[in-house]
Amino acid sequence: MSGGPRLVLAIPDPRVRLRLVAALGARAELHPLASGEDPVRSCRSLRPELLLLAVPATRPAEALATSRAIKTEPGAAPRVVLVDPERHTRHPQAALESALADGYLGLELDEAALWAFLDEVRQGKRPVRAGEPPKRGLLARLRRS
Repeated sequence: MSGGPRLVLAIPDPRVRLRLVAALGARAELHPLASGEDPVRSCRSLRPELLLLAVPATRPAEALATSRAIKTEPGAAPRVVLVDPERHTRHPQAALESALADGYLGLELDEAALWAFLDEVRQGKRPVRAGEPPKRGLLARLRRS
């Protein structure tokens, strides 16, 4: 869709990516990145307004470093939202500050709430939506599947 904000989705988990595409696709110009695509390079070429960047379980520090690299690029940097629905980050506010990010999304939101969150990010408010950390352990993971 043209006319809406340009968003880059650096979300490797296909379930999370598909939910975001379904919720955002009608009102935004979406650019989902393929697995292994570099978000820094993509932001240089696409010049998005927002980057939704996943915080992976195995490498959360890498996501924070990627966000810092994007935010310190010369020129107009996009607003960066750390997407962490599995709550791999124990201290969302500290992660937000460390990554120089513009928002932290640690829970799933319906379409209206997601757009309200992104509007806050676009206005420069730096919101944190963390929710309760998910239960850890085998039984909890089996219930979520």
